[in-house]
Amino acid sequence: MIATFTVGLIGYRSTSARLVDEVDRSITQATGQMIGRAVDGRITMPTRCLLEVYAVRVLDADELGVYALFFTAYILANLIPQFLVLYPVEIDSVRLARPERLRLLPASLRLMKLAPAAAIPVSLIAFMLAEATSPDLRVGLVVTTAAAALTAPLYEHSKRILHLSDKSWHAARMAGIQLATVVAGVGVALVLDVPHHWVPLGALAISQLTAFIIGYSRVDTGEPAALPRIPALIRSGRWLLISGVAPAAASFAAAVIITALSSADDLGFAQAAHVVGRPVLILATGLSTVIGFRLMEAGLERSHASGSRYTSVFRVAVVVAAVAYAALVGIDWFGNPLAALLPRAYEVVG
Repeated sequence: MIATFTVGLIGYRSTSARLVDEVDRSITQATGQMIGRAVDGRITMPTRCLLEVYAVRVLDADELGVYALFFTAYILANLIPQFLVLYPVEIDSVRLARPERLRLLPASLRLMKLAPAAAIPVSLIAFMLAEATSPDLRVGLVVTTAAAALTAPLYEHSKRILHLSDKSWHAARMAGIQLATVVAGVGVALVLDVPHHWVPLGALAISQLTAFIIGYSRVDTGEPAALPRIPALIRSGRWLLISGVAPAAASFAAAVIITALSSADDLGFAQAAHVVGRPVLILATGLSTVIGFRLMEAGLERSHASGSRYTSVFRVAVVVAAVAYAALVGIDWFGNPLAALLPRAYEVVG
C-alpha cells in the first residue's frame, strides 16, 4: 500500500509539474504576443507620422492642400479591397486554430489582383479634381498615390494575418523594416534633391513593398489552405465595405468640397492640424485591428469575460492616450513640442 501510494504521489507530482510547465509556457507565449503587438504599434505610429510631418514641413500651403486631397484618395483606395475581400478572409480565419491561420496567406495574396481596380480609378479621380498650378505636382502625387494604394493591402493584410496566427513578433519586424526603409528613403530623397511632392507617398509605397517582401520571405506558411470563393467573399465583404469605407469616402468628399469652395491653402492648413491629431487615430486603428478579431473569438466562444476584458483594454488605452495627448499638444504653449515642429498647424488664418 505504501509503495502504491508512493508511486501515485510521484505520478501526481509529475503530472502537476507538466501542467505547471504548460501553463507557464502558455502565459509566456501570450505575454510575448502582447508585447509583439505593442512593439508593432509603437513602430507603426512614428513611421506614418514621420512622412506626414515631412509633408507639412516641406510643402507650401497650397501644395500641402493638394497632397491632402491625394492622401484621402490613398486611404479610400487602400480600404476598398481590404473591406471587400481581405477582411472577410481574416474573419473566416477565426474558424481555424491560431497557428493554422497562416496557411491562408498564400491564397489570400492572390486576391491582390483586385487592388488596381480601386487604386487606379480613385487616384485618377483625385488627379482630375486636384487644384494645382504645376502639372508635375499632380503627376507626382497621382503616381505615388496609386503605388501606395497598391502596396498597402499587401503589407497590412500580411501583418494582420501574422497577429491572428500568434506571430506578432514577425509583424513587429515587418514594421521595423518599414520604418528603416522610410528613414533611408527620405534621407536619399534629400541627398538627391528629389522633388518634395514625390517623397511622402513614394517612400510609403517603397517601404510597404520592401517590408512585405522581406517579411513574407522569412515566414513559413506551411501547406496553403483553401479560401472561400471570391463571390462568397464579396457577398460577405460588401456589408463591411459600406460601413468601413464610408468615413474614408466622406473625408475624400470633404477634401474635394473644401478645395472647390475655398482653396487648396485652407485644406493645407486643415491637413497640418489633422497631422497633429493623427497619433491618437493611429493608436485607435491599430488597437481595433488586433482587438477586433479577439472580440470575434470571444463571441464564438461565448466568453463574456474575454470580450469585456478586450473592450476595457481598448477604451482605457484610447481615452488615456487622447486626454494626455490633447493636454500636451492641443494648444500652442511653451511645453508643446509640436508647436515649433509644425507651426502651420497652429496658424489662424482670416
